[in-house]
Amino acid sequence: MKPLFLSVLCLLLGAGAGAFLHHRLHRSPGGAAESGDAAAVGRRIRFYQSPMHPWIKSDKPGRCTICGMDLAPVYEGDAGIADVPGRVNLGTNAIQVLHVASAPVATNMVARRLTLSGTVDDDESNHRVISAPFDARIEKLDVASVGVELAAGARIAVVYSPSLLAAEREFSTLHRARAAGESPSQASGTDRLLLAARQRLLQMGQLPVQIDALPAKDPGLDTSELLAVAGGTVVMKSAFPGQYVKEGDRLLETADLTTMWVQLVAYESDLPWLRPGRPVSLRVDSVPDVAFSGRVDFIDPNLDPATRSTRIRVVVANPPVPSEDGPRRLLRHRVTARADVEVGFEALSVPRSAVLRGGGPAVVYVDHGAGSFERREIRVGRVGDQRLEVLGGLDEGERVVVEGALMIDAQAQLNRPAESGKEPEPVSGAAAGQGAAPPAGLMEWFRLSDRIAAALADSDLSAFRKETAHLEHLRSDALASLGGDSEVLRRAIEAVPKLPDGEALSRTEEARRWFVGFGRASAVLVGEARSLGFTVPFRIYQCPMVSTAFPGAPKRAVWIQAGAEVRNPYFGSAMPDCGTELREVR
Repeated sequence: MKPLFLSVLCLLLGAGAGAFLHHRLHRSPGGAAESGDAAAVGRRIRFYQSPMHPWIKSDKPGRCTICGMDLAPVYEGDAGIADVPGRVNLGTNAIQVLHVASAPVATNMVARRLTLSGTVDDDESNHRVISAPFDARIEKLDVASVGVELAAGARIAVVYSPSLLAAEREFSTLHRARAAGESPSQASGTDRLLLAARQRLLQMGQLPVQIDALPAKDPGLDTSELLAVAGGTVVMKSAFPGQYVKEGDRLLETADLTTMWVQLVAYESDLPWLRPGRPVSLRVDSVPDVAFSGRVDFIDPNLDPATRSTRIRVVVANPPVPSEDGPRRLLRHRVTARADVEVGFEALSVPRSAVLRGGGPAVVYVDHGAGSFERREIRVGRVGDQRLEVLGGLDEGERVVVEGALMIDAQAQLNRPAESGKEPEPVSGAAAGQGAAPPAGLMEWFRLSDRIAAALADSDLSAFRKETAHLEHLRSDALASLGGDSEVLRRAIEAVPKLPDGEALSRTEEARRWFVGFGRASAVLVGEARSLGFTVPFRIYQCPMVSTAFPGAPKRAVWIQAGAEVRNPYFGSAMPDCGTELREVR
């Protein structure tokens, strides 16, 4: 019995609250209650509203879709029950027309693929300069050109050097004296001299194997050999046969190319994704058929103040390969490299399409159901390719609008004066006169959108590229012509996506993928211009089957055109008349 009693009591309380709100809704400004008949005399019903859920509105009598209560009429002169501040309430038809879709806030993978570019450099810790260890004349040079691979101990040059020749002969003389069997006291002194002579030759760049071979050297030979102390690839050559060199003069410069340093440029926004040890996949144009792999070894902490970028070092193995000219390294010195870094982490996140970022705080619209959407500012973290990290402002499980948020934001901009209790400011310029033409810059934008849609409907990429070449110029003109008419118009123009690069523009599919956002923004502009009183001689059309036109396309997409005959830009000649008009142009 107790549960039944509580249920009846809740129903009575709900009915009483609804009757009280209904009574309050229809009180006259002086405070005297009006009867239903008196209110109806000479007063038009604006809309019907749910007393318990004020965002539920309808232009016809009915019941609340949440609690089932009868919708109460709101007459001219009555404000109705105030909605929750910061919320936008849309009817079912508006939600369908705007294609509003929402998704839950969830802990999910935030992934991103970074594409970096840079150059391949040698490992500077193994860089070596070969300089002249004594004054000499180069009689013969064995290094023909830059790029030659030198092995450790290989001959570099044959030189004539009086100082080296004297040191060699002194060592040979002492060595012969020591081998002649001197007395122990004499042998002790010779050993000391022999050791000093050997040390002098080492300081003059002679290798131990050369010194040990000196006793067998022909006494009449007045030239000496200069050998490579360590192996490497010659990257700089400044010595030539017949050249006189002084001690310390640079002869050659070598690099150890067995491992390479790939110096990549990373911008400030890329740094949160990069850590030492992160695997990297690399490709170079000089070896297009090979993918190199490496790991991030070092991140330069100093950023370039002009470009806000820094260097990322990746160490890559560089194996030798056979060729017609002998073994060579796959990676050449100072070639250009492109790197792909795939990173990801688990975090509370939302789809990127849910977040509006117009220079101020990031904003999302939280879906409360039954057509009620709350504008909420959030703090964002790292931005992935598909999802965006949420640092604050949302709780897991809440639903946010992921498609149609820009349209809802436009409605919110229109609702703000009413929510604040202020009268809307008068519209400046031509919009102050109902039925006037839009500003010239905005009208040119509409004409451009019509021409671009026509080019795609004809699958004419040449015409598409010709028309889109004027996009940025007309964007600036349209923004300049608006003045203070509407912030929504300005934001819609600024939200038009950038054109893809030249390679993507060579494919009809990529052009149509870009046009989805462009067509949506143009449709928003038409609707907003009409709400300001402008007469816009363009029609808004919707195609409900765009998802079958090309991979990754949304379910529905819109465009504007001047003519009444449907010319679908998403299908072209394959389905030219697929589309329905969303609103009749007056």
